[in-house]
Amino acid sequence: MKKLNRLVSICLLAFLAAACSSGGRSTMTAEEYLEQNISVWNSASTPAVRWLGGDRAEEFSKVLQTRKGMSRYQPQFAGLRRELAANTTVTQAFPPPEDAAALHASMLDYLKSVDAAFAKLEEMGKLPDGYSDQQFGSLGTDMERLIGDVDSKAIAWNAAQKAYAKQHGVTLRETGG
Repeated sequence: MKKLNRLVSICLLAFLAAACSSGGRSTMTAEEYLEQNISVWNSASTPAVRWLGGDRAEEFSKVLQTRKGMSRYQPQFAGLRRELAANTTVTQAFPPPEDAAALHASMLDYLKSVDAAFAKLEEMGKLPDGYSDQQFGSLGTDMERLIGDVDSKAIAWNAAQKAYAKQHGVTLRETGG
């Protein structure tokens, strides 16, 4: 978690530096905005991938099946949500270029969907040891729906980033995963 906190802090500082280097302009250039946008992508999607479909999701799923030990996860989810909220707040503090409205909206939609998924995980983390099927209720079904929403928002945001970069002749560096 400390590494994630450090990563988020570095990304936010990079974003602030980019925004401050705008030479007094009220908005960033397209290239500056894309750089910031991708920084937000990395800081939000890294924990989302791990917790919603990666190694941490597998671990959490196993604990769900044993019906005990959920409480140890609740603080982690609360922390992820705080970091995401801080990232979102900084992102909203600086206006995007006028022609980036669709990209910005797509980014905010994604961040909201990740927060909703983390909120549901946080709710699961509050389940007591030996919880009943009734206590679990619709949490699993809700979680599946939220993961699908995160995936679709990520696809939309990625497409918006690529379209905006193409429109401005900016080459995005993509990594395999």
